[in-house]
Amino acid sequence: MAAMNIPSCVMTIAEETEGFVNGAASRPLPGGGEGATQTLLACGHKLWPLEGAGSRGRLEVGPRLTLYSHPASRDGRPAAERRPYDTDINGVTWDAHSSALYLTQGPAVMRVSSDDTAAVVAGALDERGGADGRGSAARFIIPELLASDGAGALYVADGDRIRKLQLPPVPGQQGNRGEALGSQLAGGTGAAGGAA
Repeated sequence: MAAMNIPSCVMTIAEETEGFVNGAASRPLPGGGEGATQTLLACGHKLWPLEGAGSRGRLEVGPRLTLYSHPASRDGRPAAERRPYDTDINGVTWDAHSSALYLTQGPAVMRVSSDDTAAVVAGALDERGGADGRGSAARFIIPELLASDGAGALYVADGDRIRKLQLPPVPGQQGNRGEALGSQLAGGTGAAGGAA
């Protein structure tokens, strides 16, 4: 059995990242070759690429990842150009079923697509609560600590409860439960869930 090179697995988080890591996730590297991944740290409420994670070299924190707002079409016109999206994030996880990163921002759960576009999939950025419901009808108190089951559901720690978020169907993917499902919280007390 080969010895592990411990010094290459240790790094100090730079001051510009505000010093603490509250999550990490790896995803297929956008535009990378087969097997290429990108590891992202949720640190100081931003996402930072971890450079050197795919090799035996030294680990370093790269420049902050820029997220973009999901462009919306208006009055039948094409969508506007993507704008940088400044967010204070907490938990982060990768979901293989939807091929997307999920993170929490305030009382909402966000989806980050492979082109780094962020969109709210559950909850509301400006309103807290404990209501169950689909997509923007759901309310969270303090969502954090996300985990994916890899089959279309996220588990979210929300205060003193664990909530299950049923992810929306992936366009073109076989075997989904239908477009009407949307992003629905499930479990607990009814169709739109509670404690798991």
